[in-house]
Amino acid sequence: GNFIAALPKGGQYACKVEAVDYVFYSQQFNLSDGNFDFKPYILDIELIPIPTVQNTTQPYSMVLNNIFFETGSTALLPKSNYEIENIVQMMSANPMLKIIIVGHTDNVGNEKDNFRLSQERAKSVHDALVFKGIPADKIKYEGKGDTQPIADNTTEEGRSKNRRTELVI
Repeated sequence: GNFIAALPKGGQYACKVEAVDYVFYSQQFNLSDGNFDFKPYILDIELIPIPTVQNTTQPYSMVLNNIFFETGSTALLPKSNYEIENIVQMMSANPMLKIIIVGHTDNVGNEKDNFRLSQERAKSVHDALVFKGIPADKIKYEGKGDTQPIADNTTEEGRSKNRRTELVI
């Protein structure tokens, strides 16, 4: 289907696309920095079927675009509740699912500290999900530190992409 929305500048927005038996898609839009054009921003979103024994042998991994931490901290920011609720809804609707929360950092700082930070951030997401009622035996967590970058660490934009939390089904 198609959808169009006009968003007022000056705010931060989140968008969620979902369908029964599919992994949700979630995206953040920050229109507060003033760096945007009056052109359409087009997203072509292909939802992925929730992996089951019948339809895949490979795990599915997605970046959780709406998980946020205080700088250098393991404390989840309140605006992360949106993504936590998305995961809770998906897990509740699909009780057979098991997931792994994976934390990543950029390469700034000490390698050992980055690994610890990534692991503790993944644990914070794990703990938030357990607090919301997801059984702990359905969720594992791990940290990768700066060992799996998805962008160039020489720019702030690249480092920002590398500081991420992933969900693996």
